[in-house]
Amino acid sequence: MVVAKSARMLVDALLDIGVKSIVIDCFADLDTSAAALDYACVKSLALPNIKTLVQQLKAQYGLNYLIYGSGIEQYSDSLAFLEGQFVVLGNSTFSIRQLQNKRYFFQRLNSSGIAFPEVVFQQPEKLTGWLVKSFKSEGGLGVADAIDGAQDGASVYWQRYMPGQVMSALFAAHAAQNTATILGIQKQLTTQGYLFSGVITELEFPNSVQRQLLEWIQKIVDCFALTGINGLDFIYFNQRCYVLEINPRPTASIQLYSKVMNTHMQSYFGDDSQNRTSPKQYRGFKIIYAGTFVEIGSEIAWPDWVKDRPQSGQKIGLGLPVCSIVATAKSTEQLMKSLDDKTRAIENFLKGNLNYAI
Repeated sequence: MVVAKSARMLVDALLDIGVKSIVIDCFADLDTSAAALDYACVKSLALPNIKTLVQQLKAQYGLNYLIYGSGIEQYSDSLAFLEGQFVVLGNSTFSIRQLQNKRYFFQRLNSSGIAFPEVVFQQPEKLTGWLVKSFKSEGGLGVADAIDGAQDGASVYWQRYMPGQVMSALFAAHAAQNTATILGIQKQLTTQGYLFSGVITELEFPNSVQRQLLEWIQKIVDCFALTGINGLDFIYFNQRCYVLEINPRPTASIQLYSKVMNTHMQSYFGDDSQNRTSPKQYRGFKIIYAGTFVEIGSEIAWPDWVKDRPQSGQKIGLGLPVCSIVATAKSTEQLMKSLDDKTRAIENFLKGNLNYAI
């Protein structure tokens, strides 16, 4: 079983290694519904929304194993329930709660000698140059420039804004060997301020800096008992890294690599050293957000480079994700041009101009 806010990338990654899945997610897009053996769509991953469905599908298909994706971190009671129903191939509820305890998280980074932008848990007197972040932010949601006015310090913290490139490291924590491996480094794309909108491979990241990251990742893995595939978000500025957060699950970056779910599953069961692959080309993934209200028409012939295609008749509000696009190129410049061209094509397509050939 796969449970995620958007499960498509996990379904595809499992198909890449010959595994089909039963899915619960919040979109049931065309790609997921076509690739899954069965699926159910829910409003959110809150326990009342998924509990009965999980039990029904588990009994119907005799399921034993579960992989979760984005969104489940917001509902630790749902994850605790799933841990009682399946062998969960993912980090434990306990580990996720520790990571969401930002005071504890940054204290451990500090004691481990891991650099991060300055963080405070009481509203600064002067807010210029500060970001305010939710304890449970995901994909840039709940992150904003700090503004005047009191805010609830019980649910947010403040982090000093730092210039530089937002990046991520996709890594695997191997429980059996008590080791960690970096699978790839990515540049992150953002929109609407700090909202996550995609990733592109970074094939020229300095080896010396990558070794520093791996040392930090190993310390974090040991501290929080992480396992399987995870993501580390960081700022890269003046050839130095500053940790932002851990995404304790397979992230959107898995779409840039092949056979990654072998690595995820084998990290629980044994050596996965033969299953790791590195990209030989620059690859990119980008989310297309609605610039206005969109209603998806029937019988749309989506280009094959479009993923997460919405069901016909679906109504999508301003600023919400419509679909995503993928591209491959021989350089970062070519890749960004391809993503930009495809973005404009889809935007024109949604406005009624059906000429989307690239």
